[in-house]
Parts: sequence; C-alpha cells; structure tokens
Amino acid sequence: MDIAFEVTSRIGKPILAIKSGRTYEGAKAASSHTGALAGSDEAYNAFLHQCGIIRVDTVSELFDYAKAFSGQPLPKSRNIAIITNAGGMGIMATDSVIRNGMRLAKYEEETVKKLKAFMPPQANIGNPLDVIGDSDEVRYGNALKALIDDKNVDGIICIWTPTLMAETKTVARVISEISKNCEKPIMGCLLSLENTKEVIQTLWQAKIPYYPFPEIAAQALANMCEFYEWTQLPPSEVKVYDDVEPKIVEDIIKQAQRRTPPYIFEYEGYAILAAYKIPVLPYAFVKNQDMLLCEARNIGYPLVLKIVSGDIIHKTEVGGVALDITNDEELLMKYEEMNKRIRTLMPEAKIEGYLLQKMAQPGIETILGIKKDPQFGSIIMFGLGGIYVEVLKDVSFRICPIRALSARHMIEEIKGYKILQGFRGRRPADIQIIEESLIRLSQLTTDFPEFSEIDINPFLVYEENQGAYALDARFLL
Repeated sequence: MDIAFEVTSRIGKPILAIKSGRTYEGAKAASSHTGALAGSDEAYNAFLHQCGIIRVDTVSELFDYAKAFSGQPLPKSRNIAIITNAGGMGIMATDSVIRNGMRLAKYEEETVKKLKAFMPPQANIGNPLDVIGDSDEVRYGNALKALIDDKNVDGIICIWTPTLMAETKTVARVISEISKNCEKPIMGCLLSLENTKEVIQTLWQAKIPYYPFPEIAAQALANMCEFYEWTQLPPSEVKVYDDVEPKIVEDIIKQAQRRTPPYIFEYEGYAILAAYKIPVLPYAFVKNQDMLLCEARNIGYPLVLKIVSGDIIHKTEVGGVALDITNDEELLMKYEEMNKRIRTLMPEAKIEGYLLQKMAQPGIETILGIKKDPQFGSIIMFGLGGIYVEVLKDVSFRICPIRALSARHMIEEIKGYKILQGFRGRRPADIQIIEESLIRLSQLTTDFPEFSEIDINPFLVYEENQGAYALDARFLL
C-alpha cells in the first residue's frame, strides 16, 4: 500500500489493475451487518482505492485505459467537449460523458465567434459540436482547433462517421497534426468502412488512442479525470488521538476471553467506545429489579430497556428492546413483559441482566463497522444505517488504519451523502463527528487486532455541531 501510494500520489504515475474472483460466498455466514457487507472483493476495492490504483473489470478495459494514460496528458478538470459529424453519435457520447461523472464544457464567447465564422448556418454551435454530415476534413480541423484553444475545455472526444465528403484516414491525419503539442487529452472515435488499421496508426502518431465506440472513449477519459483529482489531493497522514484509554479496553477483552465462548456484552461495548471517545448515551447495566429503578432515576427518563444475553444476537426479533419508557411503573411493566416473552421464545437463553439507556432524540441513522479480512486485516465501513442496511448496501470501505482524508471521502462516497448535507430545509448533519468517530474506530481496531467484527448500528447523527451517539454496539472477538 505504501509503495503504490508513493507511485500514484507522489510520483504521479497511474497504476491499472485487474483482479478476478469478485464474489465471496462466505459473507452469508457473517453474524453482523458489517460482516455480511464486507466481503473479499470490498477489501480489494478499498485497498486499491486508498492506493490510487484504478481497477478495471476486463482485459479489454486494461488496454483501453492504458492507451489513454500512456498517450495523452491528464485533463485538468471534468469539462469535456465533443466534436462529431453525426448527431446520434454525439448524443451517445454526451450520455456517456454525463453518466461517467464529467461535464459538457461551456464555450468561451471567442470560441463561439470563431465557429460561427466558418460553420454553416444550419449547424448547432453547442456541445456536442456537430459539424454536420457535409463536413470535410478542413471544417472538422478548424472546429477542433477552436476547441483546443478554448480555456473552458479540458478534454475532447473526436467522433467521425464515414461520409462521401472525406475519408476517415484523412480526418485522422488532420487530427494528429493539429493535436501535436496539445496539452489537453484527445480521444479518437473515428469509424471507417475500411482502412481501420491505418486510421489507428495515424492517430497513434500523435499518441491519440482509438476507440470503436464513444462510450469507451468517455470511460477512459473519466478514469483520467479521476486520477488527476487523486494527484491533486493534499497530503494526509494517519491521525492518532492521545486522549484514549486502552487499559479499559484491554481489561474488558481479558474478561471476555475467560467466557466460553469469548463474548463481549453490549454494555461492555459502550465502555470500549467511551474509552476511545466515540460518543455514547448515558447507560447502566443492572442485574435485578432494585438496581433497575435506582439506575433509571440516575439516568433520567425517557429510557430504553434492552436484554443482555450472549445467546441473543438480534434483540428486536425476540422483543428484547423496549423504547420510550417514561416512568417507574412503565419500566417495571416492560421489564416483566420482556422477561416473560424471552422465557417463552428462548427458554435456553442465559440472561445476564438488563441494559438501561437514555432514549435518543430522532436523528439520521448511520452505521460504523469493522470486519477482519484474512489478507488485509481490519476493514472499516461507513454508510446509512438501520435495519435496511444490508438491503440498500449504501456503504463505503477502507483498510485500517485510515488517513484523515479517507474518513471524509468515505462519507462523501455513499449515495446518502446528500441526506447528510441537508435537504428540503433541513440543516446539514454533524459530519465532523462522523469523521472523528471513524478515525477513532480505526485507531481502536489497530490497537486491538483481537476484534474480528465491530458493528455500531445505528450511529445516530444530529444536526451540525449537535453531535452523534452510538445506540447499539456489537463486538466479536
């Protein structure tokens, strides 16, 4: 990872990689949300992403993208221009440009004046720029020169379909001559009824890659945009907090390892999180009814009551969670109902006690998690949380320990990021506390490789500067 990061980030040389074997059936047997989502392929994706390595799916893509990177300069932005003599091909290229996260460049006024001077009146001077079907190599060449000179354009896709007005190899020769010493990447998509080999060779004289379809050209250009942005990222190191209390975690692990099988209870999980300053709500572990009322008054209503048992993994499925308890009478009633229900549904379950927790106000449910991968070590996960996390799979992954910038990128990668940014009058969520909690969780699993899985779901996030809380925490040794 360090070597690859040095090559891609500091030296600025791209690395393309193909990795087969994308499925991981063993994920089905995982016991937590994080374990079910973090398969072998996700670990490879996280590793490659953190190194700036571009992953391709096929051998064909490996060569398609290698041609672009080895022949053309990197685009300085995602502002792309398309030039074509056939409207349909231009639309296909436009769709692919937008689909791959790029933008259609807006021409400078000077460029529009240049184009109007030689383009026919019926031509639409827009982007894509259609020189229309009666164009010859001269008109096409002049149009290309205008786009190269435009400061708003940082990449060009050149499309040509065969006509009686000019041979494709002639157009290829003009493109090659004009593009010499050009500092913007040019992708060639020049179709020919014959002489395709000659067209490819002519373009390659100027190191312009040839692609048979505009979609492939757009995908190659998008990869170049992404890599350029990677090279422009500010330096980022692994942040280590010195306010943590590892001795507390060490003692809890030793105690858990004496159990058969080794097991960390939920209340111990909260103590672990608190030791690493990952925010948790006020809580208490109680073993009997007398302690229940005493601790409830200390914490203050409203409260949540949860069963504590090493035999019960998903508490909600057996009625092991009671929410929004507002007074002593209701607490005792919920306590008795829970006891009775669990004794009926799971008579063999050993009940260690009960967890009292302050009832949280509504917020955005997210998930933070750790999964131990046999090859890469600990993988950290972030996404929108709740009970649907395995269905939606809107999550991102990184290999631990993560750099400070990686935490921010993990948050921005998920589709639900727009929800965290605020929408329809809602203020943005406290993204800073998510960032810090991800880094602290990464530090926790780096300090204690004994953890095979950690699942914090939900990690409830409030509005900006209002913080967040871990509402449920599961640790596996």
